[in-house]
Amino acid sequence: TIEQESSVVGTLLASGYTRGELVRHYMTLPVVVMLVASVVGNVLGYTWMKYVVAGMYYHSYSLPTYTTIWNADAFIETTVIPFVLLLVVNFLVIMSMMTLPPLQFLRHELKRNKKRRAISLPNWKFITRFRIRVILQNKAAYLTLFVGIFFASVLMLFGMMLSPLLTHFKAEVLDSKIANYQYILKMPLETETSGAEKYAVSELKNSRNKVKMRTYCDSFISAIENYKKILIMGHTVADFDAIGASLGVFCICQYNPSKTKRTIRIAYDPLYVEDKCRKAVELEYSREEFSSYFIDSKNVENYFDDSTLLIIVDHSSSYLSMYPSISEKAKHVIVIDHHRPDQKTMNDVIFKVIDTSASSTSELITEFIHYTQKEIKIPSRIATFMLTGISLDTRSFKKNASESTFEAASYLKLFDADSSKVDEFLKEGWEEFKQKIAILNSADSPYPGIIISENNDEEIVSDTMLAIVATEANQINEINCSFAIGRINEHQVKISARSNGSVNCQMLLEKLGGGGHFSMAACVLNELSVSQVKQKLIEILNDYLEDATVKIIKPDNKNNDEY
Repeated sequence: TIEQESSVVGTLLASGYTRGELVRHYMTLPVVVMLVASVVGNVLGYTWMKYVVAGMYYHSYSLPTYTTIWNADAFIETTVIPFVLLLVVNFLVIMSMMTLPPLQFLRHELKRNKKRRAISLPNWKFITRFRIRVILQNKAAYLTLFVGIFFASVLMLFGMMLSPLLTHFKAEVLDSKIANYQYILKMPLETETSGAEKYAVSELKNSRNKVKMRTYCDSFISAIENYKKILIMGHTVADFDAIGASLGVFCICQYNPSKTKRTIRIAYDPLYVEDKCRKAVELEYSREEFSSYFIDSKNVENYFDDSTLLIIVDHSSSYLSMYPSISEKAKHVIVIDHHRPDQKTMNDVIFKVIDTSASSTSELITEFIHYTQKEIKIPSRIATFMLTGISLDTRSFKKNASESTFEAASYLKLFDADSSKVDEFLKEGWEEFKQKIAILNSADSPYPGIIISENNDEEIVSDTMLAIVATEANQINEINCSFAIGRINEHQVKISARSNGSVNCQMLLEKLGGGGHFSMAACVLNELSVSQVKQKLIEILNDYLEDATVKIIKPDNKNNDEY
């Protein structure tokens, strides 16, 4: 070092060597060491050490597959900046020392001692002034002692806080966890079971909670924040749940703290809306009010462009949308649904919530609004439509209604949801009742627990009627699964299926190109008669009914007293 070689430095300076030559000499070694260390460190970091570090994280966390990627920012922060700092610091220190005269180097006097001036003190007693001067002369030592005691106290305080902090953190994690156990199948697996579903997601228990719903809603609001034009779309033959959920999403989209101009519309075509729901919309909204919420088929194509955010509700596949062509070409999509996704579900989306534990999408949207901390209001008419959607999908709270369902309904009542209107909206007409009875009269049971109803092939029936017939038939004692078949237009015949949970009707109708829930599914076949469609359904039942039936394994009580 320069201190050890100060006599040599003094001799060289006295002999005529310039300070620049000596600076370059003493800068060479640290620069070479830093360069070698940088090269070796980067080589080891991107080769052998990366596996050591990745292994440490894999032992503690569940992480995706590790891939090494060259990062210019990391190279600058870990190599370039430290090298520059070393260069600058060494240069400044050496240059500072080289300003001393050669004689001081020869005498090893490399420190610049400044003469201390005595502080003038008042005319106090001698012993008082003596004590003060002792303190002032040792102020550096006292300052160091003060800082040490301060940091020791802070560390002791943090140590005492650690136990209650971790206890509180544990309680928060347990309260906000989505499920007790989560499993992710990372690789596709082949199976010998011919009737196995290729894609299945289900929940054993209602896992929704306030934290989860608040996170969903806040994430949704963040996702739509930068969009100035939003189109909300339900499924084709939209029912009260699709329209109610769309109106609920409309309310959330109106929350706009940034006050930027935002246009929101709900896609609406009366030809693709269920009859009761269409009549309710026409009854509740005047033409002027209708245009402020909905956009019809004549204007939707002009409204939608590449910058528009599409929010699809109560379905997750583009072919089920009210306007499939728009869903397929949309570049910015959000999905909110409560149905089990099929193989054609939209995956290239910016935000997706599919919660099969919810009884309806209207219930899901209600919980979004209920548990978020944002100030989101629901107008009375919209609350009524959302309550109607919940009532429809739960058959007036008789099926699939959980504690969360009743909480959602209670929350909607706070916004003056009208229960009497809900009953009026869902009432059957006389002609509808007669048609339902006629279809049910045609029912037969090709297998125990299975019932198939069919409408006259020459008569057009609505999708909703087929769903009602399948639902009604499924309420018959000892019936596990019901199918309703009818012609919905000149070229298409539809099958609507309902199950009590012991038969996977989704798997059965997927064999015919349809889809839906485990206990609620449908499919549409083209250019076939009702009798031909029924025959195809019976063939599917022959081949796959056993695989689609839930197996109940009873414990062997002979060998096990407890289970």
